[in-house]
Amino acid sequence: MQGEHITSLRHRNYITINNPDKEITQADIDRLKADVKTIRIPEDRQILHIIPEEFYIDHQGGIENPIGMCGSRLEALNHVVLASVPAMQNIKKSVERAGYTVQDYILQPIASSVSVLEESEKDLGVAL
Repeated sequence: MQGEHITSLRHRNYITINNPDKEITQADIDRLKADVKTIRIPEDRQILHIIPEEFYIDHQGGIENPIGMCGSRLEALNHVVLASVPAMQNIKKSVERAGYTVQDYILQPIASSVSVLEESEKDLGVAL
């Protein structure tokens, strides 16, 4: 997906770590992501992607992957990509009329990077 109907915003949220040993797990990351899905957005918009930019543990930033680290508060600065609901419905109808089904929607630059770049290249900061 690409076009003028795509917008984005930055959102920061946090959760409290409930594990007795305070170790951050994938379940905590999933809870943090689910919390982002509850933000108020216009009714004609839908969240397309939630891209974590940076994690913070107990107010200490610069963390790329917090899994396995310990803390009592996990925060994330997220880039939230929104798409127009009518535009998504029109794409779905066009695809279905061609005899296919839509499994998921992916922003065009992300789809391009997934199809061309290896993970190691992404980690090195290769621009596409």
